[in-house]
Amino acid sequence: MSQSLAKLSEDLEKRGSRLIIHRGPTASAVSRLVAESGAASVFWNRRYEPAAMARDRELEAKLRESGLTAESFNGSLLFETVEGSQ
Repeated sequence: MSQSLAKLSEDLEKRGSRLIIHRGPTASAVSRLVAESGAASVFWNRRYEPAAMARDRELEAKLRESGLTAESFNGSLLFETVEGSQ
């Protein structure tokens, strides 16, 4: 993984960007990243474990309350069923 991240960092630098990595609880790591980068939007791939779904809903609400665009996407399923729909 370290070699992949090093290559990604190199490729981003060639394009005038940079790789930023934060560790820790999701909400605090994302907050630090937003503050450091000046991001106006946050996007991520959904996870489907009940705890992850609850965490993502809470994070999305907090980001939107802060005036940020926050949106998640289906990143790993062929077909996504939405809770409460058929």
